[in-house]
Amino acid sequence: MRKKLDQAVSPIPHHDLFVEGAVPFREATKLIPKRRDGRATHVATIFRWASVGIRGIKLESIQLAGTKCTSKPALSRFFQRLTAQETGQPIPGRTDSQRDAAIARAEAELSHI
Repeated sequence: MRKKLDQAVSPIPHHDLFVEGAVPFREATKLIPKRRDGRATHVATIFRWASVGIRGIKLESIQLAGTKCTSKPALSRFFQRLTAQETGQPIPGRTDSQRDAAIARAEAELSHI
């Protein structure tokens, strides 16, 4: 059963797209293979993936000044989650090293308070 648009699952875990190498949506279309008919993915599709998502899974995005951006790793996570959902596999979360890095960042932030 499809989830309602207002119940779309937010991307978990949160990743720092700026550090990962933010890419404007217009440029992100060039990172996606062309469709069977040879046409590139339209930028509006990227906006839709970030705002509405597909089957409850949203593309991670960030607003940098007046430009909506994503990252190549965010696109990879988005497609991995879609594939996992389609095949009935558990939706991948973060790795142990990503978890450890997040803990280290949080501890560093707390030490400055």
